[in-house]
Amino acid sequence: MNLTIFLVLIAVSALAFVVEWLVIKAAYKLKLFDTPNVRKIHHQRIPRLGGLIIVPILLLGMFLFYSLDEAATLALFKGNETALVGMLMATGVVYIFGFFDDLVNIRYRNKFVAQIFSGVAMCLSGLMISSFSGFLGVNSLPIALAWLATIFATIYISNAINFIDGIDGLAGSLAIIALAYYAVIFHMTGFKGFVMVCILIACAVVPLLIFNLFGAVKNHTKVFMGDAGSLSLGILLCGMGVFVVQRVSFGDATSGSFALAVAPLMLPCFDVVRVVIVRRINGRNVFEADKSHIHHKFLAMGMTQHQTLLCLIGVDLVMVLSTVWLSTVLDVNLVILVEVLLFVGLVQLINRKLKQKQI
Repeated sequence: MNLTIFLVLIAVSALAFVVEWLVIKAAYKLKLFDTPNVRKIHHQRIPRLGGLIIVPILLLGMFLFYSLDEAATLALFKGNETALVGMLMATGVVYIFGFFDDLVNIRYRNKFVAQIFSGVAMCLSGLMISSFSGFLGVNSLPIALAWLATIFATIYISNAINFIDGIDGLAGSLAIIALAYYAVIFHMTGFKGFVMVCILIACAVVPLLIFNLFGAVKNHTKVFMGDAGSLSLGILLCGMGVFVVQRVSFGDATSGSFALAVAPLMLPCFDVVRVVIVRRINGRNVFEADKSHIHHKFLAMGMTQHQTLLCLIGVDLVMVLSTVWLSTVLDVNLVILVEVLLFVGLVQLINRKLKQKQI
């Protein structure tokens, strides 16, 4: 089975690269561009269909594993089949709406409705936030509150990933870090099937990152992730976080299991709260794109997109690793509080630098 897994992953990775290239070429030929405007930082017409391959590659990879060794594949997900189906159904809903948004710019309200249906799909499959593990003093949740918490998390996290997809490689890089993190947790706790899911998603994201970061418009190889990709990644990562909260046990030595479940999602989630607050204070629509995200602040300090990307990858890794360490010695509420203070401190430091630059 190990050799089979290796060969399938090689085949899926190669196919993802080829399909991504074909999607990009088709997008340029059909002129399916993301047109620059005052709210965007790019100045050329670039396709935003790069994330279109994520869901199909994931499904194809799982189909290949199932076709080659049905019994072994089913054994990997034993007892968690409905959770997997719920996660995929939830992702499929936003994937369709995201795809249409990439093509014709649908209203944000329609995407919001799609995210609600995604949350409902997760709950119907039994995949829901049934406990906060002591966060805010809450442990087990009644079924009605579990539904509400899960639907809220689905909307929140999918929008957080979508909102932070504002410079080359950022959403994809943070997703790779999160996928690697969850894969390690699933491997250590015996959920081998979800390790496979994480790897298959990464197989689709890596080619997208390569074309997004290193492609060139003149060669028709530059592409953006688009809403089909960022919303789908948001739902998939949300589903994994919910699965960890609901079904993964970290043992008696760990007091911050909720914090561990959301560790790789903290940076985009904290930033979206800050952005929403800023937009409301300024009387703007919270869903209307602007240049108030943390990556825009780094750019405003004079950094390039690649420098900003590296800085935020570093920030994300620090938050993830510090959360893992702090969760072994502190209460979950203190862990979250420390991470919030770290993020707020970073934002305040950046604001101070920007003020000094303006003087």
